[in-house]
Amino acid sequence: MKDSIALSGAPYTARAAAQPQTRPIVTTWLYTVAVMVALMVVVGGYVRLSRSGLSIVEWNAITGVVPPLTAQAWQEEFAKYQQSPEYQKVNAGMSLDEYKSIFYVEYVHRLIARLVGLVLALPLAYFLLRGFIPWRQSGVYIGIGALFLFQAFMGWFMVASGLVDRPSVSHYRLTAHLLTALALLALCLWTALNHTYRITPAQPGVRVRLASLGLVLTAVVLLQITYGGLTAGLKAGHVSNTWPLMFGYLVPPGLLALIEPWWRNLVDSLATVQFIHRWLAFVVLTLAYVVYRRAAGDDSLRSARTGAATLVAIVSVQILLGISVVLFDVTLPLALLHQATAITLFAAAIFLNHRLIPAPPGGGRAPPSTPALSSPGEGGTASPRYGEETSLSSTPDPSPLRGTGRGRGDESLSSPLRVRRGEGGTRASPQPPTPFSSPRYGEEKGGDRAASRGFSSRRRGKGHQPPTPRTEREGGAAPGDRTSVKGISPCRR
Repeated sequence: MKDSIALSGAPYTARAAAQPQTRPIVTTWLYTVAVMVALMVVVGGYVRLSRSGLSIVEWNAITGVVPPLTAQAWQEEFAKYQQSPEYQKVNAGMSLDEYKSIFYVEYVHRLIARLVGLVLALPLAYFLLRGFIPWRQSGVYIGIGALFLFQAFMGWFMVASGLVDRPSVSHYRLTAHLLTALALLALCLWTALNHTYRITPAQPGVRVRLASLGLVLTAVVLLQITYGGLTAGLKAGHVSNTWPLMFGYLVPPGLLALIEPWWRNLVDSLATVQFIHRWLAFVVLTLAYVVYRRAAGDDSLRSARTGAATLVAIVSVQILLGISVVLFDVTLPLALLHQATAITLFAAAIFLNHRLIPAPPGGGRAPPSTPALSSPGEGGTASPRYGEETSLSSTPDPSPLRGTGRGRGDESLSSPLRVRRGEGGTRASPQPPTPFSSPRYGEEKGGDRAASRGFSSRRRGKGHQPPTPRTEREGGAAPGDRTSVKGISPCRR
């Protein structure tokens, strides 16, 4: 009889084997785009701190790639800037050389944005055309491209707000521009992490409460960065350069009574916005520490515990940088480092949530593993003896052996691969389906109808008997080796 071999893990089916897998180059590309988006945000912070964002008053996606090259071109560009509110109210009397210094800062920022667009669009088109990204999985990648286009629109929408009647951009639009960049960063990073780490259905060690707490932590981080954008847009960092007191108070009076209606103070009042941004950081630190402590006692959450510990460290550094920015009245190096750390903090929060949130049942995206033969003592059946054949099938034979003949469906329903264990180890050989199953040499035919299927009297005439299988022993074979049925078992040939 045939000994069955159990398969370790999930059944290995042809459908799972044919399922396309994302190539490593796609994952590398996603990480590259995420890093470039983060760099673009940091450069955008430098543009804002150096007051260079309104130096280019037009948006020319194609012709704007080349800066002014002649003296006449520079004079024309400078004349356009002299019509802007920033020149008339802030930089009146600026020379052409001074204008060039702020022009090139904004030009580099826009050039980096164009470069990110090329790095995003060209490989994406290539991956889709070559099949590196299956079309049925292309939705998230096309969404990344669409989100980048929206980010570019938000950039010009923000700049346009400072070219009408005010020498600064709207703090609402600036914050929306920042949040759109963070959404693009999060989508690229999350998709890349899906390809890097195995996503399995929820395990008992992954607790839903901890995953929910991780989502709350990320939401508070995003809220803190939002108030950072409002603080930058309102230039509220210059309101008070003392810490922990503001205007001599730990909690200044009248924070909600400076503007009517009261709720506008939460987004428009300089003092209120800075106060919220100051102390919300400690809420982030507390939540990050709670997540770390809850994940510390579970060995199945090692990567999440590492992410939470990293998050606690980054928040601590960020708080120290924020205090330094206040005490030193928003100096450029400290403020820029503060913004770069905020982007790192957000990326760490995305990583933490990716390791905490379990996939839905059956939602694993890891490549199907090759079926393994289980050995005795590992939960599988015993290995077959020398010379015995075993079918690599996760589904047992639906028709058991009856008598001395073979059951119906034994050949057609089992896997086309057969494994023979012998002195040379285990080898697999193809076993094409045969129209009938012949009894072994020396055995009498049983009453099984499948044994003589194909030799029915209706096809060969009444009273015709199947021919006796002719056997021959291979030269040099061991005395105990099996004989092969000529014309029936090509494996031994």
